[in-house]
Amino acid sequence: MSMLSGPGPRKSPGSSRGIPWTTIIGVLVSMALLFGAAFVGVRLIRGSSGTAQAAGISPSPSVCVSSTVQPAGSLPKPSTVTVNTFNGSHHKGLARTTAAELQLRGFKTGEIANDPLGQHIKSVGEIRYGVKGAMNAALLRYYVPEATLTLDKRTDASVDLVTGEAFVGLAPQSQVDSSISSPTPTSTGAGCPTGK
Repeated sequence: MSMLSGPGPRKSPGSSRGIPWTTIIGVLVSMALLFGAAFVGVRLIRGSSGTAQAAGISPSPSVCVSSTVQPAGSLPKPSTVTVNTFNGSHHKGLARTTAAELQLRGFKTGEIANDPLGQHIKSVGEIRYGVKGAMNAALLRYYVPEATLTLDKRTDASVDLVTGEAFVGLAPQSQVDSSISSPTPTSTGAGCPTGK
């Protein structure tokens, strides 16, 4: 037998196996880690925006604008306001003397009597008014600054001043004029705090 007709060179035992399993496993693990990191990143981004929306947090705060207004420009003149004067205290004649003082200040006088609701008021008093008389009540409150504003269901623009036990008279006209002419801060907008 000649050497040319021999079985030929032998292949090494490892060359028939191809790519080792350790390389394949390493590639798969690396891909899994990359996909996992991408998935977690997307979830974090979506989750933070979803959590903010679920909690009712708006992406930008609502606007609240503060400005100053001068009440004198929007309030009516006393001569256009009719005030019913009622006595809600035990002091006799208080409604009549208060009505006379209001008339001297330029208001129109309406009904003068004891409180028709029969209430005994321990504070300075109440200013009762309807929706149409809101500005009239605002004006009257400068004359009785500690009175409580009470909205009722009347349909006209009249206002009631109900004097209480702590009522000692109208504010001095100089104080009224000073308060009305002073700029008053006011805030408007959806982002402004609510409350009385």
